[in-house]
Amino acid sequence: MHFWNSDVLRLFIAVFLAAIVSIFIGHFLYLLLLVCIIYILRQALLLNQIEHWLRSGAKASHPSHSGIWDEIYYHIFHIKKSNKKRKKQLGRIIKQFRKSTAALPDAIVVLVEHDEIAWFNNAAKPILGLKKRDKGHV
Repeated sequence: MHFWNSDVLRLFIAVFLAAIVSIFIGHFLYLLLLVCIIYILRQALLLNQIEHWLRSGAKASHPSHSGIWDEIYYHIFHIKKSNKKRKKQLGRIIKQFRKSTAALPDAIVVLVEHDEIAWFNNAAKPILGLKKRDKGHV
């Protein structure tokens, strides 16, 4: 919550400065409108930067920003990092599964959606007459 407060404080200071300047030159509403437009443009720029970072794969560490944007980058980066770690772990589990089932004398066939063949062990080849080209078929 602390990061959100710094963004609100920054906006409050800009409005306060617009109010002070308007004492000398008048036109408070025009200055307030200018502050709002600048704030919206800054947010649009930051949204564009995060979109560009995500489109590039968010591979590098997140760009350094202040306020709520730094928190957003931080959380996205760590979610992506934990997903990559989980994907590696699942890959190791699948590799271990294939290795252990390949040694079995029984025919084993792994089916996915719509009963498509995803994988089969060596024993399934002669018993069921399967060939490598049968992967992905019903």
